[in-house]
Amino acid sequence: MKPSPTVKIFGCAADQVFRPVFQLVFRPIFLLLVLQPAVASGHAQSAAADFDSRVIENATIISGRTCSNPLVGVSYELPEGVQIRDAAATRIAKARGESGRTGIGPEAEYILWGSHERESIVLLCGGESERGQAMVTAVPMSVLSSYGPDGLEKLTEAASQAVGAQTAKRGLETVGGRAFHHVESHGAIPEEGGAQREVFISTYATEVNSYAVLWNFIAYASKDVKVFSAAMSTVKVQGAAAPVAATRKETGAGRTKQAAAPDFQRRLAEFMNAWLAERDQAKTLAFLDKSAYEAAPIIGTYCDGWYKSGTPPDKSRSIMASNLMGVPSGFPKKTTTQDIFKAWSSLPPEWTSEAANDIGKEHFLIAMLDHDSLGRLFRDQFRESGYRKFLEGAVEKHGTLYWAVFPERASDGDVFVVFTVWEKIGETWSITHVDVVCQ
Repeated sequence: MKPSPTVKIFGCAADQVFRPVFQLVFRPIFLLLVLQPAVASGHAQSAAADFDSRVIENATIISGRTCSNPLVGVSYELPEGVQIRDAAATRIAKARGESGRTGIGPEAEYILWGSHERESIVLLCGGESERGQAMVTAVPMSVLSSYGPDGLEKLTEAASQAVGAQTAKRGLETVGGRAFHHVESHGAIPEEGGAQREVFISTYATEVNSYAVLWNFIAYASKDVKVFSAAMSTVKVQGAAAPVAATRKETGAGRTKQAAAPDFQRRLAEFMNAWLAERDQAKTLAFLDKSAYEAAPIIGTYCDGWYKSGTPPDKSRSIMASNLMGVPSGFPKKTTTQDIFKAWSSLPPEWTSEAANDIGKEHFLIAMLDHDSLGRLFRDQFRESGYRKFLEGAVEKHGTLYWAVFPERASDGDVFVVFTVWEKIGETWSITHVDVVCQ
């Protein structure tokens, strides 16, 4: 059986329910747009197939407390005293806040949810202080339209509903001559140790050019929610600039990528034949070095069906065998790798841009691991991940390695990704570490 996380609430593990601003505000919006079954046949995602939120986010300008984005066509000030973050800083802080608490690191977070965020949500900028938090996001109207004529109202209520807050006020409100959907609510969120923290939420949403823009304010005292909401008087709307003004920043753009070594390619092809074509467990496990069964898991620590640190090697071997052989077992014989690894589009572009193979054709990733490539593969929200630290140590100890990532999408839509690290031991390439992302 493939691993699965603990019981889920709104698509998140029950032990990670909306703690700081990133879980409390950003995740509910994302769940509304991507994960909830209200979206018929994935229409909300396909409606913006060519949309990449980070291209828009790169246009955000922060000056003091003022945030502006000419591509969306909006500017505003955040409440006084908050530590202001742009989209990139928000993702790094989000990953930092989740790692170690839930066992779900930034790699799993991106693969399970973040790849869809690129198509659905723009992070403009936000901030936090000891009194509360603020987050401003934008959603393309092409995405929101799949929710019908009341999509903006649903978006405005998402944060409150996702944490079970009691709504105190809802309706249209005019601020600075502009109409906003406005919801006020209050409730309590769980904190570490079983305590509850009371929160007061004020959400505003309006249509700006081709986007729905959402302001979420979360205060820890009732008197502060009004203070935070006063920032709405600073909102200014203008015509949107042409999208061509935004450019994506890709580290290493134009760099000539080195193909994988021929002996590694042959060895990998033999492994995939034994694993996926022959479906022979003994032959498949023969590619794993004994060190793989003794290595600590990192990415898959939250998966119930994966081995844990301290598991005896023979038990780890059994669990790895079951999970590896479960990948092809869900498909008919002679199913191509392209039809098994359909989740390849959920891999971060930071990784796919480093591919030493034609990932668009083969649907799995081969990357060479050395000091330089690790910096490109694991930057921004992946920069401080435990998996990166593990890979850095492996490269430091063993030199250049190869990384093969196999992103399965099962027939029921679940994603199961196998990460393998390959080291040349003597004259033979062998797998020295296996890890997984499970849904």
